[in-house]
Amino acid sequence: MSKLNYDKIVQDALRGVIVQVLRHIEDHGMKKNEYIRLTFMPELKGVTCPAKLAKEYSNGLCIELQEDKYENLQVGHDRFSLDLYVGEKIEHFVIPFRTISHIVDPNEQFGLEFDVSLDKIDNLPDNVVCLESFRKSKH
Repeated sequence: MSKLNYDKIVQDALRGVIVQVLRHIEDHGMKKNEYIRLTFMPELKGVTCPAKLAKEYSNGLCIELQEDKYENLQVGHDRFSLDLYVGEKIEHFVIPFRTISHIVDPNEQFGLEFDVSLDKIDNLPDNVVCLESFRKSKH
């Protein structure tokens, strides 16, 4: 049996919290004084966001979901998308859950931190081939 990566298993399970939180917001919306902060790594594979923001905040981009600051929240099984007001302009974001490094709900004094480096093989750019996926198991 190959070695289990318990850290990654736990991180993946805890990301389920993000999915449930966002699905709740998708179904019920947010109250006026509520907001959620999400920090993600904008240069990882699968992220769609304004190139200027991705470049400027490559070590982590924090967005806030507030009642009147986003539209069209759609939660999928491995990512979510939304249109977010950035200044006076609306920008489209697609954020895979595995790229999220933090979620914070200040109203509930709740937060989680994730190690996105645990998914580094999955986050390789499209033009990079990981030879690990071609190797046969010795066991």
